[in-house]
Amino acid sequence: MKTTLKQRVFEYLEEFGSMTVLECVQELGTTELRKIVSDLKKDGFDIEGDWTEGKNRFGEKVEWKRYSLAREETIEDEALAYSRKVFKGVRMNIGTETDKTLTITKGERR
Repeated sequence: MKTTLKQRVFEYLEEFGSMTVLECVQELGTTELRKIVSDLKKDGFDIEGDWTEGKNRFGEKVEWKRYSLAREETIEDEALAYSRKVFKGVRMNIGTETDKTLTITKGERR
């Protein structure tokens, strides 16, 4: 069975995290990213589009969208965000996937 562009865009977003129209042209050979994203949304996928800005070769401001799969916030994400507020200025090491230890050390003040 032939892989569709919609499948390829979805797989690209899963593997690389995000995609712009230019990257879609370079990687998949199509300029239809906006339509494909619209179709994926109609199919029930939660895809976000964030505006990015830069400058063109003339130094003028330009904007484009970078599409990504919406990321679900987990309890760990919320806890990490909260702890960053509470322990502002404190260095934290949360460990790895297998090592769930939390090390907190007070940083030097200058």
